Amino acid sequence: MLWETHPVTSDRFEDFAEVVNPTRRATHCWCLSHRLGARDIEDLGGGDREVAMRTLCGREEPPGVLGYADGVPVGWCHIGPRTEIPRLVASKLIHPVDDVPVWSIICLVIRGGPRRRGTTRPLIAGAVAY
Repeated sequence: MLWETHPVTSDRFEDFAEVVNPTRRATHCWCLSHRLGARDIEDLGGGDREVAMRTLCGREEPPGVLGYADGVPVGWCHIGPRTEIPRLVASKLIHPVDDVPVWSIICLVIRGGPRRRGTTRPLIAGAVAY
């Protein structure tokens, strides 16, 4: 099986949606709850979470990566600089341990079909190319 990882950019948004919200429920989180507050969602997407996430995917620094197995999108990882994740910056429980700029993983989603089949094993083993 060929495993690949790609940034979730505008041209890969449909693959992202297929993994995190295939039924396109408007009230679904779209993996925004740690990255954006209600005001930001309003500013970026007119209150529409899907539109707000599409906007983030169009930025220079994508909000995460998609994992593919044989060209099929199977996973999503919300990863980015800690400084761009307001819930972490404001957290009273999760404090930086030093001044080194780090990236944080907030969410990892494997779509329904590939779950419980070792899909994350290549991610953990470092076998995925970025």
